[in-house]
Amino acid sequence: FILVFFAAPLGALCLAALLRRQRALALRRAALEAGDDPEKYLGAMRAFLDDRFEDVAFHLKYVEALLARGRLKEVAVEAKVLLRQDPYNFSGNLLLANAYSGLGLFDDGIAVCDAYLIVAGYCFEFAELKQQCLRRKGAPS
Repeated sequence: FILVFFAAPLGALCLAALLRRQRALALRRAALEAGDDPEKYLGAMRAFLDDRFEDVAFHLKYVEALLARGRLKEVAVEAKVLLRQDPYNFSGNLLLANAYSGLGLFDDGIAVCDAYLIVAGYCFEFAELKQQCLRRKGAPS
């Protein structure tokens, strides 16, 4: 019994370390293969993500890379997919709300902010983004 008590957490730590290492290697490989071409980098990341769909942390990196390229429609789609796996993910919700705001979908951005604020109580990032959406929409805050 004592062996199982100590072996389970140790196994989980080893698995987490292995997943982090695989993620880091995949990012490095994608960067090396792409060279100076950001589209090749995104393609390599997408290929890795297709093989490791359950890796929410890597999915976030991919969505952030899309955002850096200004591909807001894809950011919104990928963030929604990510949030199906982890609906309370702070970064995923913030990326989705920012994508909606950037696309001019202010009501959708406000809805994402409101939904997250209901769960979190108060969060500066979501409260501020909601206010920005309201101002840009032209509604009273």
